[in-house]
Amino acid sequence: MELIAQIQLKDPGFNKSLNEGHAAALQLGTDGVQLCIVTKNDNKVQYFEKWSYEGNEPLFPGNIGDIINALPSQIPWLSGGNTDLKVFIDAPSYALVPSVFYDSSLKESYLKLQHPAKVSGEWIYQDNIESLEAMLVYSLPLSVENRIHSFFPKAVIQHLRTMWLTETVKMSQDLQSQKNTVIYAEKEKIELALFVSGKLIFSNEFSYKSYDDLIYFILLALNKNGFNPSESTFMLCGPAADQSLMLELKAFIPEITPLEIPAKYVFSSVFRKAPIHQFFPLIIALS
Repeated sequence: MELIAQIQLKDPGFNKSLNEGHAAALQLGTDGVQLCIVTKNDNKVQYFEKWSYEGNEPLFPGNIGDIINALPSQIPWLSGGNTDLKVFIDAPSYALVPSVFYDSSLKESYLKLQHPAKVSGEWIYQDNIESLEAMLVYSLPLSVENRIHSFFPKAVIQHLRTMWLTETVKMSQDLQSQKNTVIYAEKEKIELALFVSGKLIFSNEFSYKSYDDLIYFILLALNKNGFNPSESTFMLCGPAADQSLMLELKAFIPEITPLEIPAKYVFSSVFRKAPIHQFFPLIIALS
């Protein structure tokens, strides 16, 4: 499987000579790969690139290894270096467990409750989401971690959902409105999070084939959790949060807007016309 370049944005002063003053994040999602690089001292966004998968083939179960192998040829200046790198992977087998009930010796059992056929032959990992007081357990093919570390020695691997939940919780706590809804959109899949007074009360992932299905799922979740579209702040983000999706959602949720990246992040003029909300939460994960 090959990677097809879609977007490349870089600060005029960026020359790919990375050092310990840079931080990078790499996202392996269901609909492509994203890379973001910022400077640590001032949160200045230096570089962003996005690739799609050849033939729109899925990342899992069989293509994750090929994608990792293809990355060094796309970003040779990043592989093998000493730059701090976070790698977020959208592994399909995962379970969220409250910390108070969590027992690391049972992590395989937690997964098998939801994914009985997908755990065999895979390593099982755990991410601590402190802001939720929860552990996220997930599995990856045996070779994934070794391949990543062979190309990116300083890489820290986490589940994409860990990044998403961690950063949306932080963001919701800074908002003034009592009820907030964040929609993270990927290809034919969304992540929906509902917050009341900065606390997460609902989070779920929906796969969909049509916008009608998507809107039904969203409105049903809002109704079951006592959210009125006219009384909540709605924000849209993620790699598939394009204009067509925004227009469809506005027909039912008129107040929905693209999510705004916090003001502490600095963008050069190259980024000003870019759909920055599509890069969330990858950029914020570097703070």
